[in-house]
Amino acid sequence: MNVCWLAAGTIATLTMLVHLIAGSRAPLGVMLAADFDDVSKRTMHVVWHMVTIDLALSGAVLLAAGAWPERVSAQLPGVIAVQHGLFAIAFVTIPLVSRLPRGLWKLPQWTLFVPIVGLTLAGYA
Repeated sequence: MNVCWLAAGTIATLTMLVHLIAGSRAPLGVMLAADFDDVSKRTMHVVWHMVTIDLALSGAVLLAAGAWPERVSAQLPGVIAVQHGLFAIAFVTIPLVSRLPRGLWKLPQWTLFVPIVGLTLAGYA
């Protein structure tokens, strides 16, 4: 059993739930109510659910790797750590580049991705 990967998987799964439940009301609801063409709206809706699927799979793989490290390729948690690290970089970079006031706190998703990366990497120690 790898406790670090289990912890990372738990945070990743909670992140997916926050995305799905809270995010569906705020960002997704606003996008779908916006005044732009239907194809763009539906494309964003699909992308929203693609992210949900990605977050769910990441959590499931980390939980499985934590519970059964001998059965899951040790490379998979590393791939997820890189992916979540890149997500964190995006959520830090976009508000800074766009000069969004208090942007790091208006887009706080990086605060969930960073611990996932740290715990996943700690699981290799």
